[in-house]
Amino acid sequence: LFPYTTLFRSKRPLKFRWEYTRGSDAILVSDGNLLEMKVPSAGQCQVNRLSGYQEVFPLFQMAEDSQAFSRLFRTVSEGPNTVKLVPAFKNSAFEEITIYLGGNCNIRAMKIRDQFGAELIYNFDSFTVNEDLPDSLFEIEPCK
Repeated sequence: LFPYTTLFRSKRPLKFRWEYTRGSDAILVSDGNLLEMKVPSAGQCQVNRLSGYQEVFPLFQMAEDSQAFSRLFRTVSEGPNTVKLVPAFKNSAFEEITIYLGGNCNIRAMKIRDQFGAELIYNFDSFTVNEDLPDSLFEIEPCK
């Protein structure tokens, strides 16, 4: 397992910014229409049209629309500080998602096991909902 630390920000409709602060220098930004994925250290940049709720971004789905998320994943177990989810349909990009909760039910970490068995752990220093964020945070920069 390789721990990543990320900063995730979301603003409706369909806007988010996911920055890795440890483990990678990748940045994912959605302006609501386009999704930009950058990995500066690898010289990679890609912009694609965003097609609604992307199954590959479960955290974004939870923040954007919990009802849509609940149609894609179902809870299989809960503990005092964990929630384990599995896809509600076949051929999902994920086999399992485990959410670790801290005080006040804030998300502290998320472990994702993909369809190939690889596991990623995302740690969250903080998780804020309904924060007033400027639209400039979600601007797509042209790839160089």
